[in-house]
Amino acid sequence: MRNKIVYSLEIDVKGARRSFEYETMDKADKAFQFLSEKFNEDRVIKNFANYSDDIVRLSIIKTYIGNVPTNAAAAFVPEQWFANVHEEMLIAAKEYYERNK
Repeated sequence: MRNKIVYSLEIDVKGARRSFEYETMDKADKAFQFLSEKFNEDRVIKNFANYSDDIVRLSIIKTYIGNVPTNAAAAFVPEQWFANVHEEMLIAAKEYYERNK
């Protein structure tokens, strides 16, 4: 198996996770920014208790496939939360992924 890094845009709600893999952080970040802007009005900043159980977590995860390089450092990955947009966000993420993979 060849070593590589995968950047996954992840949409997580109630423990159900869907991810879209990108070859570079730049591509994953562009997808993250697209979805963040598209669902900006549904963003949850604080007081999660005021919302239903349908809180969606959007994030980018950096994963090493194979051996982790020596002296590898953890990287900051963005994450944001949105309320009641799970299905819509999955559709938008899939459409974006198909156009930009």
